[in-house]
Amino acid sequence: MAPDSARRNTVVPWLACALLGCVVLGYAGLIGLGQWQADEYDNFSRLAQNGWTAFWLRLRWSPRPLSETLFYSYGWAVNHLHRPLIAPFLGVLWAGLLAAGLFTALQVRLQDRNAPVWPGVLIATALMASFVVGGGLTEAFYWPAGAVAYLPTLAATLLLFLQLAAGRLSDGKGRTLAFGCLLVAAGSSEMGASFVLAFALVQAVQFGWSAVGRAANSEGRLPVWWWMIPAVLSVIVMLTVGANRFHVVETRAALTSDTVGHPLMSLWRASGKLVQETAGWRVRANGRMGFSGRLPSELLLAAGIGMCWRRMKRPDRETMRQIAGIAVALLLGALFTVAAAYLHFGVAVGERHETIRRCWILMSFAAVGIVWFSHSRMERFRGRGAVDLLAPLLVGVALASVWHVKALGREYAAYTPVRHAIDQNFESGFSAGDYEITYEVPPSRGVLAFAEIKPGTYTTASPDAAYPIYILRYFKKQVLVVREPQQ
Repeated sequence: MAPDSARRNTVVPWLACALLGCVVLGYAGLIGLGQWQADEYDNFSRLAQNGWTAFWLRLRWSPRPLSETLFYSYGWAVNHLHRPLIAPFLGVLWAGLLAAGLFTALQVRLQDRNAPVWPGVLIATALMASFVVGGGLTEAFYWPAGAVAYLPTLAATLLLFLQLAAGRLSDGKGRTLAFGCLLVAAGSSEMGASFVLAFALVQAVQFGWSAVGRAANSEGRLPVWWWMIPAVLSVIVMLTVGANRFHVVETRAALTSDTVGHPLMSLWRASGKLVQETAGWRVRANGRMGFSGRLPSELLLAAGIGMCWRRMKRPDRETMRQIAGIAVALLLGALFTVAAAYLHFGVAVGERHETIRRCWILMSFAAVGIVWFSHSRMERFRGRGAVDLLAPLLVGVALASVWHVKALGREYAAYTPVRHAIDQNFESGFSAGDYEITYEVPPSRGVLAFAEIKPGTYTTASPDAAYPIYILRYFKKQVLVVREPQQ
């Protein structure tokens, strides 16, 4: 290859990395607009009143040893400093996600100084950018009570995916890191625990298949401790949820739904829901069902990532099985989560669940792309230098086709009034001696859509006003005056 051509084939991918990184950082910059909702006011007031007993009681309802420990430690700091600390807290969680995405690329570079850096960086930034451009980010990325559970879950599954794709399970250090990823996922959220169980199921099937064919296959078998121990933790989490939460009716839909208490019906309904989400079949703005551009975007992203990965290394046979296995586990984890929602709530509830499922679906498509472009039949195609230009182009088109960039611009345009409203609300709440709180509803402009309180005056005796009452209890006030958002 000519020097000018080789240089061009490197410049274009690095330019793509820079642009994708700017997209991710553009969304990370919105952490200053993160807001509390009812959960923070309720749980942190209980922590102030009952101390760490509130934490242990919470674990019975929400058995997330890692995320609940982080959440209540954050609440303890807030209660003592009388400052919301939203941006620093979200910043730490976002930093964990960014580190998880970039770690494998750095690791590959340190192991082989001659290996190109851009493929790993492009894959990481492409996946993280694909997570945020699809919308529906509020509860999982900018709400502290949600982000503390779901960002660690996403970071752990992303790092595990990249480690498996890089073939890191072939050595003890790689398996130890994968073990840590699974522990974090299982200890962060019930959704993470569902993924770990799905992953353990896939590993058990692969282990059994390897055992049956061991006589004809001298590759041997991997140890099982690194996925069995997290699986046991996940079983404990699920049993705790079943014992303390599943008997409580939490939605009106649970009173009439034909899926509540019926596992097979819930699984069937969940299967259809997951197919719809994967294909992009959704309700449009006109109220009718139709296809979005999601499936073509997923296919383009898979192709682009598959082309990038072939520049890093060609996976061996065992690694190919692991990549295919985690793709299945990600989809199974998403399926189990939707089925559990139908089983308990009667509907597929939760923006945060849908957001993480979308991220898992994107990673599963990326896994398929890596396996496909690593096949021997693609050998001649992989050798063409133009692929280095085509891969970033496909990734860029994939993300641009689903990115609502105007919404991001509107959010930044409203940054100052939103920050003013948030700061004013906490200043009024933390002020000493006042009888009432003046609460200004932060304006909603685009990317973020937090739960709002209707303007009016509320007291601790107001009927059907749980959210305002939580605010009053936290700040120990009597009257909450809610004002319209400033335009």
